[in-house]
This record gives sequence, C-alpha cells and structure tokens, in this order.
Amino acid sequence: MQCGRPLLLRQAFAPEAFDQVILGCVNVIADEMNPARVAALRLGMGEAMTAFTVQINCGSGMQSIDIAYRYIRARAADLILDQDLTGEILAARIRAYFSDRERLARMAGAARALGRPEAAARIVDECYALARG
Repeated sequence: MQCGRPLLLRQAFAPEAFDQVILGCVNVIADEMNPARVAALRLGMGEAMTAFTVQINCGSGMQSIDIAYRYIRARAADLILDQDLTGEILAARIRAYFSDRERLARMAGAARALGRPEAAARIVDECYALARG
C-alpha cells in the first residue's frame, strides 16, 4: 500500500476509474486470501472493483502483466492496476533495452523462435514510441 497510494495520487484518473486489479503474489496468508482484493479496498478503489490474484512460483508478476495486456488487447478493459509496473519502472526498462541492442536482438530472436515474430517487432515499436515520449 505504501507504494500504491502515491502512485494512484500521481495519476490523472480516480482510483475508481480502473476496470480491475491484478496482483501477482505467491505466499498468500490465510487472513488475506485474495491480496488483490485487499489491496483494491485499502487503496480506496471501491467495493465494486474486480480484483484477482495470480499465484505462480517465480512468475506471478510477469503472468499478471500478461493477463492485463490480454484484457486490454481484447478491449475487455482499458486500465488495469498491476503491482509491479510503474511509469518509472517501465521507463527504466525501456532505457535498458535501448542501451543494449544485443539484448534487444536476442529478445527479438527468442520471440521469433516462439512462433510470434510480429510480437517482437510490435513490442520494439511500442517501446520506442514510449521512449520518445
């Protein structure tokens, strides 16, 4: 909550404007069986906010980002809160990618090997557009 509240306050939209909350968390405690729901309520996102927790060892954060992307791509949501990704983190990741062209090329090759060559090109294009501002 300590990082979520300041993040929401810096946005141009109200906490209730989100379509849902997706949170990656492996070690869930019995008192808070759905940490995403608990976080949404504590952040003042409203009682009607849809929230769910992804529980995958060593992959919850990435899986929650992937699920959020799929909802947005399918136009099932426009705005989804993810606990790991902030503007600062995204900008840092984009800068890191563009400062290491070999890494970017390896990632593109790996995406092609997975049978989704358009994904690498689209991600690079979107990251480049974000980096430009």
